[in-house]
Amino acid sequence: MMGPPKYRDTLSSHFGKFMFFLVTLMSWVHVIDALGVLQDKAYVLGSGHHQGQPQISGIHDLQAERSFQDRFKDGLCKLLVEPHGYPCEEYTVQTDDGFKLAVQHIPYGLAGSIGSKEAPVFLQHGIMAGGEAWLLNGPNESFAFILADLGFDVWIGNSRCVDWSHGHEYLNSSNPAFWDWTFDELAAYDLSAMMEFVYSKSSQKILYVGHSMGTTMLLAALIEQATQLADIVRGAALVCPVALLTHVTSTFDQIAAHLFLDQVYTLFHISEFDLHSDVVNYLIDTVCAVPNLDCSHLLANVAGESCCVDKDRVPLYLQYYPQPSSTKNIAHYAQIMRKDPFCKYDFGLIQNLAHYHQPIPPEYILSKFPRTVPLLMVSGLQDAISNPVDVATVTQRLQQSVQGSVILPEYAHVDFILSRTANVDFWLNVTSWFESLINL
Repeated sequence: MMGPPKYRDTLSSHFGKFMFFLVTLMSWVHVIDALGVLQDKAYVLGSGHHQGQPQISGIHDLQAERSFQDRFKDGLCKLLVEPHGYPCEEYTVQTDDGFKLAVQHIPYGLAGSIGSKEAPVFLQHGIMAGGEAWLLNGPNESFAFILADLGFDVWIGNSRCVDWSHGHEYLNSSNPAFWDWTFDELAAYDLSAMMEFVYSKSSQKILYVGHSMGTTMLLAALIEQATQLADIVRGAALVCPVALLTHVTSTFDQIAAHLFLDQVYTLFHISEFDLHSDVVNYLIDTVCAVPNLDCSHLLANVAGESCCVDKDRVPLYLQYYPQPSSTKNIAHYAQIMRKDPFCKYDFGLIQNLAHYHQPIPPEYILSKFPRTVPLLMVSGLQDAISNPVDVATVTQRLQQSVQGSVILPEYAHVDFILSRTANVDFWLNVTSWFESLINL
């Protein structure tokens, strides 16, 4: 015999939750199975691929391309700037929460300091990347060198936990707390610390360029800290802006987000998201096992079909890419894909109440971006992550600040950083816009 209606409703609610949990659990049996295999087989990091696993172009082979311990110890200046004859200075900037960030300074180009504009330009990389993003193609092709040769005062930022940065005041990378962050913290701590440092050195307002997550960081930082940071930013070029992910066309990204891969990582307490690790590779294989998903060219599937990346340089790029990130940061972007709004990290009802004093995470409201900071939007029609529809929506919501847009029909997400023709294709548009701001 059933109880009173309110108890029947409660029972129904609990039963529904139980069934949802059961279905979710069953759907992840094969993932848990894959994770369990790691306990049964001996793997050596750097072995190049997993025995018996399908090969995914550009992922499993990464381990054979890099030596983590030796690659970055000499610093970005010594490895990628000074060999080309450019001056370069290394700095360490500590955030309020204890992370030690690397910042590089290229004060002028090959022509020397004569005629230098002395206008500081700050370059902020995207996700799974570091400051090398602005340098890998060398002079005349990579934006940091182009800016320096045009007389700009170039500063390169590196967020926490990328290989160029210098760890934490007291945490080491084996401590889960070292990886307990998302772009919320990158905006609140990393970006503000680096920008304020550059301003203290230059005493001039900063011209900002962000790619992908570098745009997320600026939008979040200036919406939250409008008065503090807006006063030191002269203008910003947002390259492949990422704030909304409603129309992501990457099948891989959609499947990964909607299978709640990020929550599986959290369930198994995997704090570091490292594409060189066995666990990550197994989960990539899991997604790639979905019928009709072609993972033979994973980068194109994730970011869009590249038009302009020199395939002969891929071995060089793989010496530096991809950089590690936090699983929580990946989860944050997955939340935005599933739920649409540009919000802070969703901890769940109870923890949201503790963190935010409200049941849902606060939204970064784009219309609150400071009107005093002019923006140039740069995007590509082949970008599978920063989709043209989402970029148009973001641009419309930022219309009080947007002064112009550059849209490249053939460009995908990675082309904006690694294209060898980027200087001709769009960087000159950005530098011309910077000139116009300086001359105001």
